[in-house]
Amino acid sequence: EHLQDAYARGRARYALRVKVLYAMALSQAGQRNPALRTIRETLQDAMTEGFLRIFLDEGPSLRSLINEMLDGVK
Repeated sequence: EHLQDAYARGRARYALRVKVLYAMALSQAGQRNPALRTIRETLQDAMTEGFLRIFLDEGPSLRSLINEMLDGVK
């Protein structure tokens, strides 16, 4: 609900950042499938909105999660 409100208020960048952090938290908690699903959805949303810097700012730990998600797509 909080994320939907952020999108509705034109705060897509904020909502995407929250989703990135959520995916990373899921990953750290050992919740790989939910983490991968969340990061995939977030990447799709970010590409639509043109926000890719959000992912670059998080560094290697997020890059590892994205690489794992991409390996599953192959």
